[in-house]
Amino acid sequence: LYPELLAGIATAGGGETIFSASSLIGATIQSKGGKILGKITDVLFDQEGRQARAALLEMSYKTVSGRKVALPFETLNYQATSNAKPDVTISNSRADSIIKFVKSKK
Repeated sequence: LYPELLAGIATAGGGETIFSASSLIGATIQSKGGKILGKITDVLFDQEGRQARAALLEMSYKTVSGRKVALPFETLNYQATSNAKPDVTISNSRADSIIKFVKSKK
């Protein structure tokens, strides 16, 4: 099946929403408190290419703008919207940790 057809379809296993990689690319990641971290620029797979493991985030937050960091999918929360892109959020504490980590890697 084409990935676009899978976006937003409930699975046979029970009500999960599936997002295609193309729907995630370009989605904005923000903290639960509304701090915008940046946009997803790529989806990273395991070495066998079988399972998506992380979202590549290009930061747009203040002094770390333009830097890239991979975020494991399980650290993100996804909400389907009426738009083409889902709402993607992360906890406030994790957002602060990511900013601190990226700043330390200059």
